[in-house]
Amino acid sequence: MAPLPALGDVVESIWIQDSGTAVARRAPTCVLPTGTVEVLFHFGDPLVHVEDGREIPVPRFYITGQRTRPVFTRATGRTAIVIVSLLPCGSGALLPGASEIVDGYTDLAEFVPASALARLHGQLATASSDGRRLQIVQEFLIRVRWNRPGDERMVVAARQIAAGSQHCVSGLASSLGMTRRHFARSFRASLGLRPKTFARIMRFQRALGLRRSLELPWADIAVRCGYADQPHMIRDVREFSSRTPSELGLHRQAAHQVFNGAEASGYFDTVYL
Repeated sequence: MAPLPALGDVVESIWIQDSGTAVARRAPTCVLPTGTVEVLFHFGDPLVHVEDGREIPVPRFYITGQRTRPVFTRATGRTAIVIVSLLPCGSGALLPGASEIVDGYTDLAEFVPASALARLHGQLATASSDGRRLQIVQEFLIRVRWNRPGDERMVVAARQIAAGSQHCVSGLASSLGMTRRHFARSFRASLGLRPKTFARIMRFQRALGLRRSLELPWADIAVRCGYADQPHMIRDVREFSSRTPSELGLHRQAAHQVFNGAEASGYFDTVYL
């Protein structure tokens, strides 16, 4: 669903994933890089991250930063989460320092008093409906947000890159009246990623979208998405998903297939494997 007007400048979308009941132990879910930062509010059983064969508990409420590699998670029972996806530059405007988190996560307790989080958990656990939970989370974010304005130039640049703009970094910098170095520093400070890294992730997401929507051969997708050749695309797919393109075709799911409700996001296509 779309956010409340008071969060419209920082939140792109908000939705719920709820399995309803505890699920049997199964293989970890692979969460792919999407170019977004999310704030997660667990009101069911906790998740664990699986790293090098170890299961690492994650906080009940946390911010997951930009990702340049896949993350593997496993449910320990009932999966029940409100997930808030932030707009480009939204993380820094919402909570100080949030845009600096890359390939990791930070407990929301670093930003918000424990008493407020305990109260929030009680409200989410006892809420009578998903709609009420979405309202509770948004009201919470409105109370705690930092209200620092984002850099509109970086918002414009991120949207152009996400839309598949063929501008190189120097071209984008010039169009925004900035030097290439200043643009790269500002972009990373606002989004947490270098412009070229963000562009590679967006191209990877476009490739997955074409595969799902048009069922094109991977060779055609490589051409349409501007890869130098198919091996170039395969290298990016392996880096961002830990799988080959053919394996992605067998296992990937769009977000709306695993979340409650309709399409989870109108800006990015969050993908699980």
